[in-house]
Amino acid sequence: MKHIIGGIQWAVFLLASSIAAPIAIAHVFGMDTVETTLFIQRTMFVLGLACLIQAFVGHRLPINEGPAGLWWGIFVVYAGMVGVMYPSSGDALQALQSGMIVSGILFILLAITGLISKMKTLFTPAVTFTYLMLLILQLSGTFLKGMVGVETHSDRIDGLLFLGSLLVVLVTFFTMNHKVPWVKRYSVLLSIGIGWILFLVIGKAGFVHSEFDGWIQFPQVLVYGMPVWDSGMFITAGFITLLLIANMMASIRVMESLLKQSFSITPPDRMNRGRLHPA
Repeated sequence: MKHIIGGIQWAVFLLASSIAAPIAIAHVFGMDTVETTLFIQRTMFVLGLACLIQAFVGHRLPINEGPAGLWWGIFVVYAGMVGVMYPSSGDALQALQSGMIVSGILFILLAITGLISKMKTLFTPAVTFTYLMLLILQLSGTFLKGMVGVETHSDRIDGLLFLGSLLVVLVTFFTMNHKVPWVKRYSVLLSIGIGWILFLVIGKAGFVHSEFDGWIQFPQVLVYGMPVWDSGMFITAGFITLLLIANMMASIRVMESLLKQSFSITPPDRMNRGRLHPA
């Protein structure tokens, strides 16, 4: 029972932390409700596959396999180029789609050739700390804007939304440091549940009524068209890939250190197992 509740908590945490990116990206590209829903569906489907691969043949560590904040930022930047460098949102999304395919191929090549393993010596504790700090600073602005209800420069701060967000943060800190073991263990699940109820009470969350043609519908492939040649996007994808490798290495090292210090578990070196096949 303990493992079932823990698994539900981890699943809810993954969903809550991963759904923000596709919603924000759909908003900046002006997608309607149906397009946004399908975009979220494709995101969740790919993340589910990634989690299963890492759980069975990958690093097998409790690391959030969510949308990369770096790609999130690139999507937002390219949304601002619509009408300047790209005729429409579809053209910009097609270029981004091609760039992500190139990034995936580059990831696989680096893993197969073993270059990822050789790169791990470059990521000392100082480098890892610097990278994680910069990542926190980069993403904090987006989360703070969401907490105060600001999406554009013309929006005003929503005081009620900010108070609700602040209360959820306080509840999270309280449950994480609670003296009762089970409250501390399931602090994330309790905080998310309390947050949902609170935002329903203050009227900042509503129920969405949708009509479904069926319970199961597999996402489409290459929704925005066949891959296109975009030199600027490919160069960007190369740099993003290297930075994401740094993110992966830092996450694995931090989790291994946590297991060793907090649970007295010394896991084997699983850097190679972050690849698509077991080492």
